[in-house]
Amino acid sequence: MERVPLTQNYKGYTISGDAQPVHGYSNNWCAATSVLLIREGKLCIEVHRFQDRLLAYDDEDLTKWFGLFLAQIAVDYCLPKPSYYLRPMDFAWAVYPPTRCRRMQNQGNSPP
Repeated sequence: MERVPLTQNYKGYTISGDAQPVHGYSNNWCAATSVLLIREGKLCIEVHRFQDRLLAYDDEDLTKWFGLFLAQIAVDYCLPKPSYYLRPMDFAWAVYPPTRCRRMQNQGNSPP
């Protein structure tokens, strides 16, 4: 039987929560989350993924709902607005800003 993750649109992102089996345990599931940005033209960017095998549960359905909740937290508190990733000139900037800022701070400059 194929497992189907819970998926919903949330604040411009497509979020999903899934239950992955914990290796070595037959009845334990860990929450897995994914945050996707899907636009017309079949453009799909995975902007966030989280899975922690220490958060293991016995109930597969509860684990999926918990994964969906973790994805909502990621969108609310960790990710910028979807438009940040979709402006053509800023796509490369969206991938590398922390590295560039750290490099500039180490040289004594402040980021723009």
